Amino acid sequence: MSLSLLLEKYDVSTDEGLQKALNEIEKEELEVDEALTGVLSRACSLEGRLRTASQAYTRLGEVKADAQVAADMVEKTADLARDVSAKVRQLDLARSRVAECQRRVHDLIDLQLCSAGVEAAIKAHDYETAAGHVSRYLSMDPGSVAAARARGAADPRDAMTRAANTLREHLIRKFEEAARKEDEASVERLFKLFPQIGCAEEGVNLLAKYLATKTETAMRAATSAPAESCAAPLTRALEAAAGAVERARLLAAFAPGHLHIALATLQPTVLSFAHLYFYLYLNDPFFLSTSYKGWFKIEA
Repeated sequence: MSLSLLLEKYDVSTDEGLQKALNEIEKEELEVDEALTGVLSRACSLEGRLRTASQAYTRLGEVKADAQVAADMVEKTADLARDVSAKVRQLDLARSRVAECQRRVHDLIDLQLCSAGVEAAIKAHDYETAAGHVSRYLSMDPGSVAAARARGAADPRDAMTRAANTLREHLIRKFEEAARKEDEASVERLFKLFPQIGCAEEGVNLLAKYLATKTETAMRAATSAPAESCAAPLTRALEAAAGAVERARLLAAFAPGHLHIALATLQPTVLSFAHLYFYLYLNDPFFLSTSYKGWFKIEA
C-alpha cells in the first residue's frame, strides 16, 4: 500500500494511528519478502528450463537437416515410383497387344475350322455341331477378319457365310418335314438351333406357324365333339389355344425378345376361330332367343 493511502487510512498524528500504519507496512514487507523468497527458490528451476530450451533449439537445427534429407529421399522415391509406373503401363500395353494378337490368331484358326466343321457336320446330319460352329463364328471379333484381309489374304468369311446359309436351308427343310410329320421332339430340337445361327426371328416364325396349325386342328376337334352347351366346346378350344401360347412362351426363351412374333401369329388363328364358332352357334335357331344375339348384332 502506498504512503499516501496509509496517511489517508490512519491518523499518524496519534500513537495508535502511527502504530497501525507501522504494522501495515511490516505486513506488506513480510509478503514482499515471501514473494522474493519464492522467486529466488525457483531460479534454479528456471535456469534449468532455459538451458533445456537452449539445447532443444540447438537440436532443432539437426532435426531440420534430417527432415530435409528425408524430404529429398521421398522426392527421389516418388520419381522412381513414377518411372516404375510408366514402365508397368508400357508392359501392360505390350501384354494387351500380345493377348489381342493371340486372340485374333485363334479366331482365324477357328474360322477355318468352323467353315470345314459346318460342312462336315451337315454331311453327317449333326446339325447341333454345325450350329455350334456357326455360333462360334458369329461371336468372333470382326477385327480378326479385317486383319487377315489387310495382309492380302482372301476373305475367310465367304466360305463361312456359304456354309451358314447351307445350314440354314437344311434346318428350314428339316423343320418343315418334322412339322408335317408332327414330330414334336424334332421340332423343338431344330427350333433351338435357329438362334445359334443368328436366325432367331425366322425360327420363331416357323414355330409360330406350326403351333398355329396345331392349335387350329385342336380347336376344331374340341368344338366338333357333342356338347350340352355352347360354353363347353369353346372352353376346350380356348384351353387348346392357351396350351399353344404356353408352349410358345417356353420355347421362345431360347430366342429372347421374339415372343411377341409367335403371339402375333397365334392370335389371328384363335380369334378368327372363336368368332366363327360364336357366329355359327348364334345363327342356330336354338341360340337366336338367347342374349348372345345382342352381343354380335346378328340378324335372324
